[in-house]
Amino acid sequence: MADDGADGAGADGDDTFAVGGPTSQAKYTRYNRRASVSAELVFRIEDGRETSSQVDRAALMGNILLENPDIETRWYFKYFLGNTHKNYLIMLPGEETIVPESALLSVLHIPGDENVSVRAILWRQSGSERLLTRGAKGGRGIDLKKVVSEFGHGAAEKRVTEVKDPSMQQQLLVLEEQEGFVHCKFGVLYAKAGQLTDDDMFSNAQASPGFEKFYRALGSVHEQLGFSGFRGGLDTASGTTGEHMVHTTEFGKEIVFHVSTLLPFDEKNRQQLERKRHVGNDMAVIVYQEDPETEFDPGCIKSQYTHIYARVSPLPNGEFKLAIYTKNTVPEYGPPLPNPAIFKDLEELRHFLLVKLLNGEKSTLRSPTSSFAVKKSRTLLALITSIHNDQSRKSTLPRGSPSRAKMVEDFRQKGQSIKMTKIAAGKAPTSMRTSTLARAAAPAGEEPWTPICITSNLAEPIICGGAWGADFVGSGPSGLQLYYVEAHESGKLQTRLLIDSSIAIVQISIDEGPGMMYLRSSGSLDDIDDHGKNGQVYAVPLEMVMHREDPINKKALKKFAVVNSKGSSVFSISTSAVNTAVMLQKTCKLAIASGKKIRTYHFIPTNPAGVPGMGAGGQLIQLQEFQCQDHIGNIALAGMGVTQGAPQYMCCSLRSGEFVLINLDSSATTTLALSARAAVNPVMCLQVPDPIDDSQSEFVLCYNKSVEFKHANGRDSRQYKVSFSARPFAISYVYPYLLGFTADSIEVVTMINGSLVKTLQLARCKYLGNKNGVFFSSASGGTISLFKMSADALSGKTSVDREAGGAAPVAKGNVFVRRMSSSTAASLTVSGLRNLQPDGNSGEGVSPRNGRSPRGSPRISPVPSPAASPGQSPIGSPFTSSRFRQSKKKQAAAAAAKEAKVAKNASAPQGTLERKRSGMYLPSHS
Repeated sequence: MADDGADGAGADGDDTFAVGGPTSQAKYTRYNRRASVSAELVFRIEDGRETSSQVDRAALMGNILLENPDIETRWYFKYFLGNTHKNYLIMLPGEETIVPESALLSVLHIPGDENVSVRAILWRQSGSERLLTRGAKGGRGIDLKKVVSEFGHGAAEKRVTEVKDPSMQQQLLVLEEQEGFVHCKFGVLYAKAGQLTDDDMFSNAQASPGFEKFYRALGSVHEQLGFSGFRGGLDTASGTTGEHMVHTTEFGKEIVFHVSTLLPFDEKNRQQLERKRHVGNDMAVIVYQEDPETEFDPGCIKSQYTHIYARVSPLPNGEFKLAIYTKNTVPEYGPPLPNPAIFKDLEELRHFLLVKLLNGEKSTLRSPTSSFAVKKSRTLLALITSIHNDQSRKSTLPRGSPSRAKMVEDFRQKGQSIKMTKIAAGKAPTSMRTSTLARAAAPAGEEPWTPICITSNLAEPIICGGAWGADFVGSGPSGLQLYYVEAHESGKLQTRLLIDSSIAIVQISIDEGPGMMYLRSSGSLDDIDDHGKNGQVYAVPLEMVMHREDPINKKALKKFAVVNSKGSSVFSISTSAVNTAVMLQKTCKLAIASGKKIRTYHFIPTNPAGVPGMGAGGQLIQLQEFQCQDHIGNIALAGMGVTQGAPQYMCCSLRSGEFVLINLDSSATTTLALSARAAVNPVMCLQVPDPIDDSQSEFVLCYNKSVEFKHANGRDSRQYKVSFSARPFAISYVYPYLLGFTADSIEVVTMINGSLVKTLQLARCKYLGNKNGVFFSSASGGTISLFKMSADALSGKTSVDREAGGAAPVAKGNVFVRRMSSSTAASLTVSGLRNLQPDGNSGEGVSPRNGRSPRGSPRISPVPSPAASPGQSPIGSPFTSSRFRQSKKKQAAAAAAKEAKVAKNASAPQGTLERKRSGMYLPSHS
């Protein structure tokens, strides 16, 4: 990449905006140098206050992650180079013009892998794209047409030319290096107390003892003359740029720090142009401001090239205060600053600062509104075109060419030679080589996504599952089992059969607030994808499951079948708390898809106040029915953000490839627009909560191998989309990460900007559920393992070590997170389940649903709901433990009568309630 450049104009926005979109707890403010300043000179500031104070600092400091690390993204060097693979010249349909786009395709066959047998890289002028997919049917090699189409850019032109020249490997390696940066350089500027202009800062001839200690902590000080490593533009041949330099290695990258006081000083030059020539041409500059009270204005440093400033200020107690200033045109990047943004020593500060600046430089390079993106696109296009022209002339083999076997071996040896040369020179992009300083400052402990192995010897595969407090419920060939995860000892996982094998359970959701378990059955476990042909949904009280001694069979389960749920293919529940306001509003608790229809249900608890001895369960009242134009594949029902006056939304995917958003208050529907050019194969949709504004709903739409984000109004909620390397079978969200579960891996993506941070390789990986942790299984070598990924570790509330060691914090509204070494799930009281409900609706003044249908709904039309009857979908439990019976019958009867009156008004048949045009529910008068 070039060393200089200017930003293009960018559009200014609001005064505040959320980091990582609506799901983040962090907000930035913008620093404007003057009212008429152009958009690209507007800076957003991070000073720690944008991070929630509830985040555990130790966990956050252990969660300092490099985004898009080379070890995850440099596929050609890591997998292809030195191995037998094929390269092709292809032409893709133009995106904005009819002129075809020149591109390259590299394909590697993975022998002996049942699920993933092809690894491919598509080289385009916008950057390389990676793909993991299956090979041709019957193991007949590689289907190029299928591989190209799965990238989602249309079919390749008819002529696809294979390149057999071994030298192309070197050209592709250069192409891969040009997409980012091999090594980098940062500026380090010294500012004394009261200095407000760049001329004053650059004119500091000598470093103070504090500043010298600071820059020596960043790296090792070397003599410039004769230095053999990465020089960062310094003159190491003749020494005209100073006597000493600061250099280090982090994540396999060499970093040079342009320290202002080590660069040549000219007493006659007020502007110190020699110093500005180096520091001013660095994308990121660290400003060591000696006085923390002196105001820092990033606009005072005149540089079109610098996009990020890190202000470091020493405090009297020996600690350091940090603030980050980033140009508005640069996409967001992590990690977030701790709150407060104060670091106890230089080692802790150094590690955080370098990761932050490396991520910032990557984010700057991919900024769509800056000149870097244009330069990068031109550079990659020139290289691809050059390879096309060069290799097209060599595509015809001369007479007397060696045999194919000899050519393949020569190709492989050439690649191995290139790879070994890079490794020997210490320039391998997949190297994690770090300096001694970096190793000393790196936090100890496991990475936040490190799986916790519950057991490596499951007796049978788990088809589906869900968390019940800190334990796990899973369905397999023998029936529905309760796995005592929390109380188990190493190698001794106790289980209990809840439902026998007379019925095949293929979907589970547990709602602990009202104490309900929702199940969907199928004809058999092999018919999990039968599109609901033999499906049925059941709503079972947890109290009944908890206290029943013998397993439930199909016959005993019939009484809990949800009305009109026969033939169901999928369901979704809202996890909002059940209270009086929710009952009056008739909020949707359950949505069931059967073929092309979606039915919504409202839940009326039998004992809404949780009075001991009054039983559990409740009643499901059907609200609405929607008719779709195609079969429903997946449903996401919003509920974690239902507040006063906020409408409730539902998103569903259709087998035709569309995602449709439904406003359950007005029945209005919106077909969500996607950026896909190829055919859309939906994977799933899910709703993610906004921890800042719970009136906002955001939906995550996953299709093919892409993910897009939409507001409830149908517009994009984020400025980026996620692209996995393979089509996931499921996705899961744990703030602030999105997890993609593919056949043989889990890809971890940060929701700050959609960057890949980690790929976990796991054979035959299967996603099971995300509640109180992410549960999944993996099968390898005839054994099946059950894993959990700590949600608290991912979200920064605790560390993986503490989670695995039994020191998980007690979360509000969750009685099950307590350690149960001396108790079991059966010993927990039902009243505790009801009283410790998760946060949801606050309760009062909620505007009820008006129920009016829209005119001309494009894809889904509401069908009038059948009249509810008092006996519709009863979910009462006949099993009540004697411990909950009250001896004081009068007090219990009085409390029950009061609550029954509220429940009666809320659950009255439709004949006794009328909807007026205002949307208010009023009693009808005969």
